[in-house]
Amino acid sequence: LATEIREPLGSIRAQLEEVTAEGILDFDPQTRVENAMRDLIRIEAILNEILDFAKPLDLTRRLCRVPEMVENALTVVATELEATRIQVVKEYAGLLAPVRADEAKMQQVFLSIFKNAIEAMTPGGILTISMSNQRAGRHLEVQILIKNNGAPIPPEHVDKVFEPFFTTKRSGTGLGLAICRQLVRLMDGEIELESRLGAGSIFRVRLRLEKTECAITAAASVDTAREATTEDGQPLPRRFAGRVLVAEDDPVSQMVVVGLLSRFGLHVEIANNGE
Repeated sequence: LATEIREPLGSIRAQLEEVTAEGILDFDPQTRVENAMRDLIRIEAILNEILDFAKPLDLTRRLCRVPEMVENALTVVATELEATRIQVVKEYAGLLAPVRADEAKMQQVFLSIFKNAIEAMTPGGILTISMSNQRAGRHLEVQILIKNNGAPIPPEHVDKVFEPFFTTKRSGTGLGLAICRQLVRLMDGEIELESRLGAGSIFRVRLRLEKTECAITAAASVDTAREATTEDGQPLPRRFAGRVLVAEDDPVSQMVVVGLLSRFGLHVEIANNGE
């Protein structure tokens, strides 16, 4: 149904654009046509959201670095952040495991969260983004916390914000955060919201790693590609060369050992057991 509605809307919009481009209208009719075009664009955006939520999603998943996806989303809202004088505080862990995700879809998730945060804050607000590796049972996950110090969400609404079509705004479909949860869950993750008076709101995105060994190898290769340095900025001596086999079944311990040994130029392989 949404597709059948969108096609004639696209035709109407094209004809209006053609009329306005010809410059044959007086000021008042021209203004009315431009207002009608803006309304058409808004309707098309709403229909696109409905289609995104309803249609089966085809994900293209690959190993992605979370900081890069977050930074790309921040670039999109950079003008809004500057206009509202919102300060962005970044707290990224030094060695973050890459995640297997659809990069474009995850950027869409972060962008939606950022826009919600900007709308919630007054000018001069603070947006804090932190990332870390966390252990979840026998698995490892990357946790992203996005906190804003804006007006809190009423307690009775916190559990409803991810429900389809729920919104307290004058405009919008109420599908933005519902789509975010749908996308994150399709990538073996979870998204949650905390909101308290005086503390603002925190969106927590947790992305589970499918294969610990794969994630550790990728993270180590990225880390060793950088120039390792001491605390005062001097290069670390490359005193060792070769391969090291580490037998360890704890994911967090694996990440720590790989991070340390790889800084000295060693190639590290992980064995979860002695077999």
